Amino acid sequence: MSEGWNIAVLGATGAVGEALLETLAERQFPVGEIYALARNESAGEQLRFGGKTITVQDAAEFDWTQAQLAFFVAGKEATAAWVEEATNSGCLVIDSSGLFALEPTYRWWCRK
Repeated sequence: MSEGWNIAVLGATGAVGEALLETLAERQFPVGEIYALARNESAGEQLRFGGKTITVQDAAEFDWTQAQLAFFVAGKEATAAWVEEATNSGCLVIDSSGLFALEPTYRWWCRK
């Protein structure tokens, strides 16, 4: 493994995903490997990250044990489909969908 975090970005081809990739690169976030994930219709697309080209992978085919950290920026449906598999694989998930916003534990953590 390279130095840094192995990061998956679910929703990498959307506006938020592309902005997140750009920000991670600009801020020189310590990235070992970066995995751009999306629905199968976007698989194979090419994106730029930190001066190199990365290929978008189908989220349905992704092995979540490869990622230590995942940003879920694809919406509630995608979060619902993949969050359990990602977290059960030991991946720390940062979710922007709001899927869990009404959960009591969410409100408890946000008050800290």
